[in-house]
Amino acid sequence: MIDYLLVFLSVVLLAAAFTVQKFYHKCTGGTTVSSTIFSMVSSICSIVILILRNTTAEGLHIEFSWYSFFNSLLKGICGFLYTIIGFKILKRANVATYMLFLMSGGMIVPAVWGWVFLGEPATVLRILGIIVMIIAIFLSNSNVKKLDKTLIVMCVAVFMLNGFLSVFTKLHQVAGPEANAVDTISYALIGCYCSFGLNFALKLFISLKNKRLAILNATKQEVAVETTNIEQEVGEVTFKPKTNKFVKIFPILLVILYSFIGTISNVLQLEGAKNLPASVLYPIITGGTIALTGIFAFIFFREKPTKIEWFGIVLCIIGTCLFL
Repeated sequence: MIDYLLVFLSVVLLAAAFTVQKFYHKCTGGTTVSSTIFSMVSSICSIVILILRNTTAEGLHIEFSWYSFFNSLLKGICGFLYTIIGFKILKRANVATYMLFLMSGGMIVPAVWGWVFLGEPATVLRILGIIVMIIAIFLSNSNVKKLDKTLIVMCVAVFMLNGFLSVFTKLHQVAGPEANAVDTISYALIGCYCSFGLNFALKLFISLKNKRLAILNATKQEVAVETTNIEQEVGEVTFKPKTNKFVKIFPILLVILYSFIGTISNVLQLEGAKNLPASVLYPIITGGTIALTGIFAFIFFREKPTKIEWFGIVLCIIGTCLFL
């Protein structure tokens, strides 16, 4: 029972983290660069939080093993790849399409993996719960655009990548002594290091690409306009608009808040993965997150779901309850 309570708490925190992330995207415009910076800064904040969490009077206690490192690296690569593919999907489809495949993959793949490879019981209620939540996801994203072949391939890739990210997490948390897996906090910390490294590489790639484009454009234009320091001209007078300091600080505060909430949620999920079957844990996380994120969006952003979308949220709650 305690494991279920911890998972439900992690779901509430995860939905809250998504809400904070949405605030950040509204403040920054949700560009590729701002999203990459968000991931990097949140990784650094999470590292600090986890280090402080594991620092005692006797010093810092952090475990390391190559199994945990490569497991975390594979997880990081999965997240890194589906993020890059996600950018491409969002250029051709809407957010609903992306989230539809992302969330369903994170639910279905680990559930099937648990049934087939981990010997977890595939009860009638749990299978029914999967079906109910798949229907709920489609209803919650009823406005998805028609997919072409290339878009379908990318969406399936996102589906599988997010699914295997959950599989790697479960495999680590149930690994036997022979694997020499580290403790939960250390595993989360190694994952943050991997996430930071991969996002730093992406940011460096984007910066080099933008620098190259800037050099090419500079040969065609005599005057470069800096988007981060816009000068306004009135007649012959040139002045720089004053920017409220809080406007600059607010996104940073959002990243710190997201890191704090997200880190706790991640640790609670990792603890739940030790004892709860993958075919139970991840459907609960998916269904609960969809339902709460929709409710939070209604409360904080005044987003009014349609009747079909509300019905989808209710189905998510029902489907989640079928796994209890």
